[in-house]
Amino acid sequence: MTVRDAGKMTRKSEKTEERVMKKIVYWGAGKIGIWCLEQHTDISPLFLIDSFSEQKMICGKEVKHPDEIKDWTAYYIVITKKKYQEIEAVLKSKGLQKNSDYSWYQDFFSCHRPSIEENLDLLRTYDKHCSAELRPIMMIVPTACMRNQKSFSAFLRDYIRKRKPRQVVVFTQLEVISPKKFAQKFDCHVIDMPAIFGRDKLEYEVDDFLYTGSLSTEEGEWLEQLEKRKVSTNKAESLRFCKLLYCYYKTIIKELHPYKILIWGNWTRESYILGHLADLYGISRGYMEHGWIPGTTQFDPRGIAGQGIYAVKPDILDEIIVTEKEIIEIQKIKQYVIEKQLDTRVFHKTEADREELKKLDSRKKTIFLIGMDEIGMGMNPQDSYWDRYISGVYGSVQEVLIDLIKICAVNDLNLIFKPHPGNKIQNIPEADLNKVIYIKDASVDELIQISDAMVSITSAVDYKVLIYEKPLVQVGNTGLKGKGCAYEVMNKGDLENTVLEALEIGMTKEQVRKYDQFLAKLLKRYLWDDMSEKEITYGLTLDTDFGEEETYECNSIYTD
Repeated sequence: MTVRDAGKMTRKSEKTEERVMKKIVYWGAGKIGIWCLEQHTDISPLFLIDSFSEQKMICGKEVKHPDEIKDWTAYYIVITKKKYQEIEAVLKSKGLQKNSDYSWYQDFFSCHRPSIEENLDLLRTYDKHCSAELRPIMMIVPTACMRNQKSFSAFLRDYIRKRKPRQVVVFTQLEVISPKKFAQKFDCHVIDMPAIFGRDKLEYEVDDFLYTGSLSTEEGEWLEQLEKRKVSTNKAESLRFCKLLYCYYKTIIKELHPYKILIWGNWTRESYILGHLADLYGISRGYMEHGWIPGTTQFDPRGIAGQGIYAVKPDILDEIIVTEKEIIEIQKIKQYVIEKQLDTRVFHKTEADREELKKLDSRKKTIFLIGMDEIGMGMNPQDSYWDRYISGVYGSVQEVLIDLIKICAVNDLNLIFKPHPGNKIQNIPEADLNKVIYIKDASVDELIQISDAMVSITSAVDYKVLIYEKPLVQVGNTGLKGKGCAYEVMNKGDLENTVLEALEIGMTKEQVRKYDQFLAKLLKRYLWDDMSEKEITYGLTLDTDFGEEETYECNSIYTD
């Protein structure tokens, strides 16, 4: 696609229309570059430029090193990176001029984030046109960074369409797409989140907005308790930001008066605050995430993983009856997931991983430890919340890794460790690290297949390893706890014996039977088809909305 074509589609200025026709190229093959490709399918860059990418192809586009570019004047460069100044300096050194020869993606796609006041003005504009009789559904989703953008877009569009004439108002950090284009794409009203949200460095323009005096004593105490769940290097600043979030969402909810609030994820401050406010104002709420069975999306009235309704109140599953026919369907679904290696993530084969896997000793049995994102979640393992909803045994994946290194050394076992994407091993002696097969990018399906048992605190991979009918050693509080599907560790001293038991016995027929029943119940109540391209379909259809058919009695985790 040329700059002239892209200018028409993104409704750029007349000056843009007059630019010399050039082929568009994205500089940046990371997350933002991929998001731009996924969100702007009407704009097709000739190729991608990246100085550090190990991949030669991404999303069907060739990735080139800057040294491979011979004639820089032949292309219009869209810088698809947050920190663009260094790349801009390189382009200027090539004689290129801003706007005429290159631009930053936020300028190119007209997606600058609003201030809080601009954001609230957008909401008031919507409020003037909304029906008081048919209150809207408020949906808070990270639309830019979904793992499978194509299927999630289809899911979101169909969800919105099926709710008509009731409106869905999407609150999101658009990042790479303009509000106007998003609204056209999904046929809904969208509120782009204020610029301060999601920033690594908090920049406040909110002293006149943050009316801390308007918070009641109870609200202030609740926010202080909430902050104890989180790790923070600056407690005062973190609490201030938490109060800002609370005041912002309180203002939004009072202005919008939603019929229902749907929240993506359940580990962030935002999710806790939104759930708490929903309870205070008597509004139905639910939490969304990628489903435990690949190819599904989950909704839960209480939370995700150890915070979910069937984790905290396991007896609720006893009410759901499954038939033999449904169990047979589950077995077909499991086989399909294995055959197609379905996953929400895209995995890559790298030279570094291949070299690590050469360390595998085929004469030994293999333990696979999967990481969780406790770093990204910022959860505080010293707080009682961690013990109750994440793990009462271990305070981090690193603690588990340290113990497994010793266990595997003593029992002559291979140990594979794959951290959560973006997380790294820290503060472990090099001599111990040499005993670990450290994998960064390889497919979890490949790692499950070559392993004899998996150890985990909490991860979607837990469910996949059981789909492969490999034994799972669970050291966390998850929806699987107490379901009879996994080997459960109640204290650190039991880890070694439990691992050895899992290796010796494997996943038992009884565990397989109970897991099949468990999955069948999830598909009847908590898992929706995610609209991804599959040869078979499973899960609830979007003709059924979350929370409409069933009523759950559950005490809010926000008042625990």
